[in-house]
Amino acid sequence: MPISYVLLSAKYFELEIHFSYHMPVFGRI
Repeated sequence: MPISYVLLSAKYFELEIHFSYHMPVFGRI
C-alpha cells in the first residue's frame, strides 16, 4: 500500500472526525 494512500486516508479520517465533532447533525447522517 502506497504511503501517499495512507496519508490521504488518515487525512480524510481526521476531517470526518472534525466534522462529526463540531457538527453532530452531519455526524448522525
